[in-house]
Amino acid sequence: MKKIMILLLSSLAALGLNAQNRSIDFEKDYKKALKKAKAENKLIFLDAYATWCGPCKWMAANVFTNDEVADFYNSNFINLKMDMEKGEGKDIAEKFKIRSYPTLFFLDHEGNMIHKKVGASQELKSYIKLGEDAKNPERQYNTLKAKFEAGQTDKEFLENYMEVAGGAGDNITPILSKYYEPLSEKDMLEESTWHVIRKYDKSVDSKGIMFVMSHIDHFSAVYDHTEVDQLLYQNNYAKIMGILYSKDFSKKDFDIALIDLKKHKIPGWEKIVLAADIEHLNKQKKTREMCELAVLEVMEVFEHDPVALNNYAWMIFEKSDDPAELTEALKWADRSLLMSERSFVQDTHANLLNKLGRKSEAMASGKKAIELAKAEGEDVEDYEKALENYK
Repeated sequence: MKKIMILLLSSLAALGLNAQNRSIDFEKDYKKALKKAKAENKLIFLDAYATWCGPCKWMAANVFTNDEVADFYNSNFINLKMDMEKGEGKDIAEKFKIRSYPTLFFLDHEGNMIHKKVGASQELKSYIKLGEDAKNPERQYNTLKAKFEAGQTDKEFLENYMEVAGGAGDNITPILSKYYEPLSEKDMLEESTWHVIRKYDKSVDSKGIMFVMSHIDHFSAVYDHTEVDQLLYQNNYAKIMGILYSKDFSKKDFDIALIDLKKHKIPGWEKIVLAADIEHLNKQKKTREMCELAVLEVMEVFEHDPVALNNYAWMIFEKSDDPAELTEALKWADRSLLMSERSFVQDTHANLLNKLGRKSEAMASGKKAIELAKAEGEDVEDYEKALENYK
């Protein structure tokens, strides 16, 4: 989880956005904000955050301090900022069933949710559009949801609703099912349908993904084949891991799913199979067999995947004390650094060196991790603490 968060934060920091002179004026009292919203006939913009949330901090420093964003929100909304793990924030988190941070809400003066968005966008202008959508009944989350539940299913409406509901973090499978329902094979091959599948379909068993799998040559030839490959890889990976961690896990279903990967020639099926086999051993707590399998196959299968190489190197660091396995994992970290010199990979490299007893090299590598982290705009506290272990 630490490394996933680092990836997200570093990608946001890389935008190089700087705070300007103005910032959003946030209220801190919920009831006061409701009264003010009623008096001024405005919606409330609520930044629902948690203190540990890195993207929340990034938005506070780089988005809410942007002149254009600040002017728009100060003019159009009563702005409220609340920690969802303290005081009234806990009640709000429970009321709106907040599952991830940040979540941005737009409320009426009675505290009813009108519109919402999950996550921190990298585009400043998207925050302006978010506010405009919140004020537009034809784009408001609650309005669109009500129309869908009332039976509206025309193509344009469903595409609109998918965008808004997806941004709100909802499961859009029911919307996709209605979208696919009337489509012929010719319709499924059209570019507009491909864009919907590519952007919104996350279920390998859906009509859209199954259609792409059975017409993979067509989609790869007509559209960007890397996008087609990535879509099928991500969805099939999610399916395999879903089976693996199902409460009603069936080894038979697991094996059949792996065979189907090869049968349909899913791009990157070798990666999915190896990742699934390693994770299956991990689930069974067969640590020794898991490490042995990784050492045998990871470099060959994930040679060009710096993130996977780093993740498996870290796995060996955590799970193994075998010098030969740690040395092999160090090779993966070296290879990962050649392709992507990132602080979190350098940190893995340093930890492996330290576990191998190569203290001076670990210290040098750890210092390099700190340099990289500072350049990436990341927190270096954990890396600095790690240096103490290398002495």
